[in-house]
Amino acid sequence: DEIVALGAARFAASFTPSLAPEISDAAPAVDSSVTVAAELANTNIKDVVSHTLGIGLIDDLYDPLIPKDHVIPHRVTRTGYTTARDNQTSIFVPVFQGENPKASQNSQIGTVVIGGLTPEPKGTHQFHITFALDANGIFEGSILHVQKGAVTPIKLDRADVGLTAKKRVELAA
Repeated sequence: DEIVALGAARFAASFTPSLAPEISDAAPAVDSSVTVAAELANTNIKDVVSHTLGIGLIDDLYDPLIPKDHVIPHRVTRTGYTTARDNQTSIFVPVFQGENPKASQNSQIGTVVIGGLTPEPKGTHQFHITFALDANGIFEGSILHVQKGAVTPIKLDRADVGLTAKKRVELAA
């Protein structure tokens, strides 16, 4: 909210007021619009993620995939996920939004269950997870089971991930 207010204030400062205040003879007239216009010319406004998005792992670990304040659109594919126990026939992947390193301390926004795995030693089944936010802040995610080549889309329980986009004002050098 503070960043949005700052951006709005900078934008409003670029307008010349219709009723200019009277300036006394004792105070020199300063044209602040030139300074403000120069400052605004070097300002970029970008959409960013307001909360980190990630998945929960075994032992309440949180693996962030898209970090807070990362510019969107953004797409990331992370590899190296495997089954955690011998003879696992399914996996449960909770999707979270938040900053805490413990998954349970973040807001769960969705889950994915992939079943039908053949009982194998742990680490045999491998998965790639993709998270993406488009320019409108719309979330798309999927899990690829490497051995089967099967892709499972990530469906979110909460529909407010698209509202996690916020504006970040950056000053160019």
